[in-house]
Amino acid sequence: MEILNYDNDWKFRLSNEAAQIVTLPHDWSIGQKRDPDVIDGHNTGYFPGGLGTYTKQFIADSKWADKKVFIEFEGVYMNSEVFLNGNLLGRHPYGYTGFIYDMSSYLIYGSENELIVTVDNNCQPNSRWYSGSGIYRHVWLRVANLVHVKPLGTYITTPVIEKDSAAVIIVSTVHNTSDADCHIKLNYSIFDLNDQLVCESESTIDIFQGGSREVESQFLIDTPKLWDINSPNLYKLISKLILGESVIDTSVTDFGIRSISVDSIKGFTLNGNLIKLKGGCIHHDNGIIGAASFDRAEERKVDLLKASGYNAVRCAHNPPAPAFLNACDRLGLLVIDESFDCWRIAKTRYDYHTVFEDWWQRDLISMLLRDRNHPSVIIWSIGNEIPEREGESDVYNTCSKLASLVRLIDDTRPVTSALCPGSEWGRTPEYFKSLDIGGYNYLYEKYEKDHELFPERIMAGLESFPYQAYDNWMMVIKHPYVIGDFVWTSIDYIGEVGIGRQVFEDDTPEVRNGLGKYP
Repeated sequence: MEILNYDNDWKFRLSNEAAQIVTLPHDWSIGQKRDPDVIDGHNTGYFPGGLGTYTKQFIADSKWADKKVFIEFEGVYMNSEVFLNGNLLGRHPYGYTGFIYDMSSYLIYGSENELIVTVDNNCQPNSRWYSGSGIYRHVWLRVANLVHVKPLGTYITTPVIEKDSAAVIIVSTVHNTSDADCHIKLNYSIFDLNDQLVCESESTIDIFQGGSREVESQFLIDTPKLWDINSPNLYKLISKLILGESVIDTSVTDFGIRSISVDSIKGFTLNGNLIKLKGGCIHHDNGIIGAASFDRAEERKVDLLKASGYNAVRCAHNPPAPAFLNACDRLGLLVIDESFDCWRIAKTRYDYHTVFEDWWQRDLISMLLRDRNHPSVIIWSIGNEIPEREGESDVYNTCSKLASLVRLIDDTRPVTSALCPGSEWGRTPEYFKSLDIGGYNYLYEKYEKDHELFPERIMAGLESFPYQAYDNWMMVIKHPYVIGDFVWTSIDYIGEVGIGRQVFEDDTPEVRNGLGKYP
């Protein structure tokens, strides 16, 4: 599969303003004038949203006529609609998950085509922090043979690791979109970090026309170089489909060989070694460049976290940029990958609760398929401080459904969700029941009492106040069932202006809530 970067030469227009040529990633909000009267105020750093349109003219190579052509968006905030030559390819509400559309049937081959992306970030408030606006992550064009490995269709696990060898299992989903049955070979080659061939195999498969097939292969790698936080060794899998003597499809997947386990007796282990998670929470923006997800900006965050002594990060409260996870893989930073900030009940008027019922499965699967081969990802989080956590809106059944879907797609990592203080803490055990790790936000004082009641529960402080860092960390050191602590936050971010500020007794209620001005 040929993958082409499609970041350049987009014409952008914000509402009725003059059009300009932009290069993606692009965040239009960060370039707007801050306004103290915007409806979401301090939550978005006083930056406005708006309605934007991106247009790209391009020539569709005539050689693509007998192929499948996909357009991939890593992230668009938010409520996007994508049109090709006036034809709707699809709609995608969530601003933090990627999506892929098949453009093949609407392309005009050998001629000019027009791609239009509308982005609606008008309805405010829709977030509790600065989100940015626009096509703020990369865009890719994928050109595939009619018979190809499905995009994100390769899944690599390392279920058995011993001192001198490691088992690697590869599952590939192969699509045959042609009008003929197909008899092909699937060739795998694995290379180490120095591009030295480690092992290879070849199998023959038959796929009916218009069908797909999952193909599983297993390798035994001698003297494996394990991935860990100090030596983040990576391997590269090259998959080739061969028809006759011709290679008709090639895909590349990076992965690491490592094992993780967690229990209430030993705690969290990586490759059999006990590790306490010295974690920090981050939002997705990159400071003065806003939400625009440039590769070096994402890598810089990982550099800063590692240099500050962190060995883990929690991506709050949404899936991060692919470039961020790539940097975590390369540099050795453990990741909690989080899906949603809310489910059925709102935190802000126009947030994810408006589409949760129709989209949670698609968005959760999008995150899991995209991120499941990253060795840095060690825990999946299905939600943060869900408002209905104490039993409302069928929350226990919802929690079970989300956790079950995660395990169906990837059962190699534990599942968590973060709970914060509430009036009915005694009703939360039913919520915790669906989780592998109980996430505690600002609740370290409950660890010991809850352990008496639920001795098998594994706990982690998924958010904690910096001024309580010592108390939180002493709990982590003292108790094996508390596997780590994640401070809020480890890197400054835009939005939630004034969070963590000192509040004085004689401050007005408006100032206490961050809505008023200091004298």
